Amino acid sequence: MNLSEIVANVKATVNPATNIDTLFKRWANRAQKTFIRAADHRFSWLRLSNLTFATAANAGEYAMSPLLDLAKTIKFTVRGGNVRVIRVLPRQEFLERIQDPTLSTGLPTIACLMGFWPVQYQPTSASLLSLVSTSAGDTATVKIEGLSASGVLQSEEKALNGTNVVATSLTYSKILGVGFSGFTAGTITMTSNGGAVTNAVYSPRNRQGMFPVFTFYPTPSGVETIYYDGYMALPPLVADNDFSLMPEAYHEAIELFCEWRGFRLKKDYQSAASAKAEFYEVVAQAVEDDAGPEMQTVMRDYHPSGLLDDDDLPGNYPRE
Repeated sequence: MNLSEIVANVKATVNPATNIDTLFKRWANRAQKTFIRAADHRFSWLRLSNLTFATAANAGEYAMSPLLDLAKTIKFTVRGGNVRVIRVLPRQEFLERIQDPTLSTGLPTIACLMGFWPVQYQPTSASLLSLVSTSAGDTATVKIEGLSASGVLQSEEKALNGTNVVATSLTYSKILGVGFSGFTAGTITMTSNGGAVTNAVYSPRNRQGMFPVFTFYPTPSGVETIYYDGYMALPPLVADNDFSLMPEAYHEAIELFCEWRGFRLKKDYQSAASAKAEFYEVVAQAVEDDAGPEMQTVMRDYHPSGLLDDDDLPGNYPRE
């Protein structure tokens, strides 16, 4: 069910005295996060597989999908003739073992999460930026912060003009921040270097660019395709027709979480406790469902030995 249906169902149950739709929408997003955290389980339906990026010579940092849940396992592999697994290290261990990743080049064997970029690809040189939406109605203001060719911090604001391309007035050698004044209806694409580099594609569900950046060691010495698998962080519910990427069988948990918070706001603590308990029951059921069927040992029905040949008896049946 979509966000508007969730809010309508919760309102019918909680019957708040005033309009608190904004709160219900905020709680719906908190419900998704609480569901995943409470489950402490790597759900199969959150699995992201076969994502790829290409390395470049002497470039050690690469931005990954913004959907990655960084609290869960991320696996990098190189496939083909010689399969190679790239080990992901915690930042502290990585920095203790490798003070300067750029001192060595070759085939990467170690990776480490080092931070975030507001774009997936930085300009290859100081460049004007261009922005365009897939929706003609998008007029939100975009604020961009970054470095000039001489390394000076600068910023500017530009209003989107729907499907018409809007260019920045300043050139940027590195983009440090991108934020929108409101949620957009369409997907926003940012390019640089005369359109040669697609810096980022922003989802309508995000008001700020946030791409996790990994450092690889040794620094890649050439072009190589690296595959990565991980788990998805559920995207937020923004528009009324947005629906959770949780299986619909568990959307009830979002409603129960909102009811829990709504009843608590009304000081109806008994109803709040009941909704809370039901919420955690759905979480437990989701974990059990995802674990799959239990293994069972099935024994053949017993029959007197006089009615069966020895070959038909169970292996543990006494012959004498």
